[in-house]
Amino acid sequence: MFRYCKFIIVAAIAGSLLFSCAKEEVESNNSIQKRILDAYLEVNYPDKNYTVTKSGLVILSKSDGSGLSPEKQGAAYLKYSVKDLAGNYQSTMFKDVAEQLGTYSEANYYGPQLSLLDYGDVTEGMNEAMKMMSKGSKMTIIIPPTLSAYDSPNSYGYGYSSDNNETSSINLIYEIEMFDVVSNLQRYQFDSLESFRNRYYPGLDSTANMFYFKKLEGTAKDTIAENESADVWYVGRLLDGYVFDTNIADTAKKYGLYQSDKTYEALSVTYESKYEDMATGAGSINVAGESSNSGSSDAEGEGGNYVPGFAKALKCMKYGDHAITFFGSGWGYGSTGTMSGGSGVPAYSMLYFDIYVEEPADK
Repeated sequence: MFRYCKFIIVAAIAGSLLFSCAKEEVESNNSIQKRILDAYLEVNYPDKNYTVTKSGLVILSKSDGSGLSPEKQGAAYLKYSVKDLAGNYQSTMFKDVAEQLGTYSEANYYGPQLSLLDYGDVTEGMNEAMKMMSKGSKMTIIIPPTLSAYDSPNSYGYGYSSDNNETSSINLIYEIEMFDVVSNLQRYQFDSLESFRNRYYPGLDSTANMFYFKKLEGTAKDTIAENESADVWYVGRLLDGYVFDTNIADTAKKYGLYQSDKTYEALSVTYESKYEDMATGAGSINVAGESSNSGSSDAEGEGGNYVPGFAKALKCMKYGDHAITFFGSGWGYGSTGTMSGGSGVPAYSMLYFDIYVEEPADK
């Protein structure tokens, strides 16, 4: 507590120097934040037991893992918390931290999320830190504003740059843990889906690349005719069991997703001759619940279209069928995901749907 108070005093003095002379030019935010960071380190780390990289990234602590390090243009599954220099948390991906802060929500996803290196997927500071980590390692770093942009540091000409509001104007502390390393995303997802199949549906063959489908009820191979409609009930999960969406009220209540202003009713699906005509492109789906009374779902996209894997499964079903399907991210939300406020589908997620096509009363 004494150190924190001393830091505030030093930082205040540093800030007051900016206004000590009326003729002095206004200092840039980066320069101001550099003064504040220096004051913080002087007070909290007087023994200078930290490392500052050439770029300005501050490494407060690092524990080595026992696995592989992300390769160039590789990826890793991470969890991290973000807080300011005063110790106030801005966000966390750790369930236990959220519980301690009183911000835990059953609807939020607290599993590791995939981040790509060298493609503008993370800030420059995070990109640099990830390259120094390996599977199982942990790091605590300070990312200054100069390293908070999402611009890709490589020279491959992707032209990616983030919106300015995605960059930080202050120094931020990141507490990072690396859970797994991915050098080939396609291979990683294929192996993950095969492992999931072997565990829960042994012997089930994929009907397309990284797409699996199994009827639990119903045996006929025919489908619903073009232009006919069907009422569909579903539960959408990630492979680790996290429920991200459902149109079943009781299920929504069970998993903390229930919204009192949302209508829980069957999804009315109009069948087309091909599933491609019912599907929107991967990664271009609207985020579910952008409008709390929209009645939209994570399975549904613009214009009444659906996630490709969901649409393909529907074309394999008829009235009264109950089926499951699971598939790679290319059949789902691709590189965008639907994360909003801590809930939804992370980017590059493999999905698992439980689907029931209702038998019409007049059939």
